[in-house]
Amino acid sequence: MGKTLLITNLKPICNWYIRKRLVIRKEMILQLHLKKEKNELYLIDDKKIIDRFIWAEENNMSQKLLLEIDKIIKKNKLKLDCVKKMEVKNDIPARFTTVRIAKTVAKTFNYAANAK
Repeated sequence: MGKTLLITNLKPICNWYIRKRLVIRKEMILQLHLKKEKNELYLIDDKKIIDRFIWAEENNMSQKLLLEIDKIIKKNKLKLDCVKKMEVKNDIPARFTTVRIAKTVAKTFNYAANAK
């Protein structure tokens, strides 16, 4: 019988280990949906939702957004480099500060991702 190799210390990488096979994820996207009563942050790969975080809209986007991005990246054991772009979709008026903050974070994220 063959020996089974047990891997215990995997570092966060852009690849996912699924059922002993290495599946390479090419383009992961962070998508933020801004709604009147809640905000939703999705981690999407190949048009498939990998994970999502939802939190109540409390006019504290400047405090919550970066923390939520960090949480979703860490929970899925990825590096920030694995996410190729960030999108913002809003159901609230663009004049709201929440939307402005989210779009500024997304533009900065996309600029940094393309600068590499």
